[in-house]
Amino acid sequence: MHDEPDPPRRHYQFKEREFDRVNPRAGEAADSAPIDINDLYRSANGTRPGMKPPAIPPPVDNDVLAILRENHARAEAAGLNAITPPPKRKSKRLRDYLVLMVAGNAYFIAGLYINPVFAGAGLVLFNISVTWIIWVVMDKY
Repeated sequence: MHDEPDPPRRHYQFKEREFDRVNPRAGEAADSAPIDINDLYRSANGTRPGMKPPAIPPPVDNDVLAILRENHARAEAAGLNAITPPPKRKSKRLRDYLVLMVAGNAYFIAGLYINPVFAGAGLVLFNISVTWIIWVVMDKY
């Protein structure tokens, strides 16, 4: 086989994007100069005598805010925002606990005739572990 040269290495990077500013920043008019730190200081502490307060235009609604308001009004009209919690259902833990206790204890009581020591230990461990798991470890279902 003959050796082919490796293709040149490609370098990937994000391209520069220029963002169009839809609305001016808060406290900045669309055609005004950038905000100066002194303007911020004056507006925070009130103006000194003889100084004109900085003109801050009211915030302009963004197109996104108008779309969100329309979506919210549509959802309100459809009743999508009116939610109610689901009704509580009856827990089946007690039923399951009783079924397990009857079946498990019957198994170990039958084992008492074969080997009473191990069947007695099984009864104790079974009752303690099932009670702990059903009523403490498991969540309501």
